[in-house]
Amino acid sequence: MVIDEDPERRHRWCTVLVRHALSVHGVCPAEAAAAARQWPGLILISDGAPAGDGWRLAGELRAANERVPILLLGATPRGPAEALPTVQAALPLDASDDAVLQEVERWVKGVPQSVEILLVDDEPKWRTILQNYLELKGFAVLTAGSGEEALAQLERAKPQACLLDVKMPGLDGLATLQRLRVSHPTLPVIFLTQVDEEQTAEEAKVLGAHDYLVKPFISFEQLEVLLRAKLGR
Repeated sequence: MVIDEDPERRHRWCTVLVRHALSVHGVCPAEAAAAARQWPGLILISDGAPAGDGWRLAGELRAANERVPILLLGATPRGPAEALPTVQAALPLDASDDAVLQEVERWVKGVPQSVEILLVDDEPKWRTILQNYLELKGFAVLTAGSGEEALAQLERAKPQACLLDVKMPGLDGLATLQRLRVSHPTLPVIFLTQVDEEQTAEEAKVLGAHDYLVKPFISFEQLEVLLRAKLGR
């Protein structure tokens, strides 16, 4: 779906996308929210309006459709934390056709929903933030609030990677890692740690953790890069 107030620019982008064998529907911003509710693909917002209006529209569309990828052209890019969970990419309005098509194809293709991530963290806020981000990137996310719950999840599910908090009541991250390594010796594990727990995270790598990220300074882009690297995607 292409959204633009300018009919000529809207037609141009629709033409470009159709030439690349994509099914395209063009709408003006006033029709966007209603059209986005059931849209199964990707939304491209071409924003020639004053700065910030594109982000406002993207926020409205995200509220109407939680899952669909949104690409924004012509708005000032924001940091991952500010953009989360509004858009997947923000490009300049004068971006080349090839640059836009590359992003469109990336998100149309997406990550298969069969790729599951087990997210283990006892902090509900962090679980929600990370789950929202990963699901917007196309991953299916299983969550657990404790080491015990994570091990129970692993008895009935087969995730392709695990994000594991270090400091948790009951079974902490290290103890959970030791136990899951018995039944899942090759499961990629990325530790989530606080600044003062980096030494513990290094110890976890000896036990078979693949990497670690430090809260609350996690770069969402780095997280995605690490996961895709471990999954070979």
